[in-house]
Amino acid sequence: MGSFVLFIGREVKTIPSMLKASPLHSSSDSSQHLARYQFAKTYTAGKVVLDVACGDGYGSKILAENAQKVVGADNDKHLLELAKNSRITGGNLEFCFCDARHLPFPENSFDVSVSTETIEHFIEQKIFVNELKRVTRRGGIIIISTPDRSANEKMGTYHDRHREGHGHPGEMRFAQFFYLMNGSLSQIEFYGQLFLKQEPTLQHKLINLVKRVDIFKFRRLFSKSVRDKYNLSLGLMNEDCTVRKLDGQAVDVIAVGINEK
Repeated sequence: MGSFVLFIGREVKTIPSMLKASPLHSSSDSSQHLARYQFAKTYTAGKVVLDVACGDGYGSKILAENAQKVVGADNDKHLLELAKNSRITGGNLEFCFCDARHLPFPENSFDVSVSTETIEHFIEQKIFVNELKRVTRRGGIIIISTPDRSANEKMGTYHDRHREGHGHPGEMRFAQFFYLMNGSLSQIEFYGQLFLKQEPTLQHKLINLVKRVDIFKFRRLFSKSVRDKYNLSLGLMNEDCTVRKLDGQAVDVIAVGINEK
């Protein structure tokens, strides 16, 4: 499995708009994010929910469709202004400025805490998980998703992100994520999105080698969606964004566990 490494660093989180993809987030990325929130929604009916690193609030709005109350939290004031201006606040949906590692909520404030594609953006990961546990009631549910570094290395996307300045300083291999989650929560189930269908071919390995020596970043002339389509054409990745039980290697993994404090 390899050793578990605990990282230290700072958080940066940007979320794509639900309405259109930004230059940094393709429409396929948006579909993945939306599918994760639709999955999380199956746990939030009638619950008081925290959405950590909510970005512009598109996911918080999805959770609020069946939750008793949703609090979207983020450390980006600009994104929170977008959330407040574009989402229906009041009623059962509100937004809060805060640091994910120091949540400004009392203990046992939430029935369900959701954090999609957040934990890889900083490296105080154990501190972050402990904060989620503190604000989630005993017996409550915690849902965390993150990219699997090993799968993304096979796809070449891990190196692409770092070379393009959008790297994840705390991106973990699944074994690391598994150890962290099993040491923090109970009755954990793992799910995945965009499952790999085969081992990289020699052709794909050569392409990834070229990417690593592309010091002038010529590949940035091609959008991420074009690169994703190429990976699909090589037969490496399943294009279905549906969240399902983890039974192979997936580009993104999701842990659902019970908080036993």
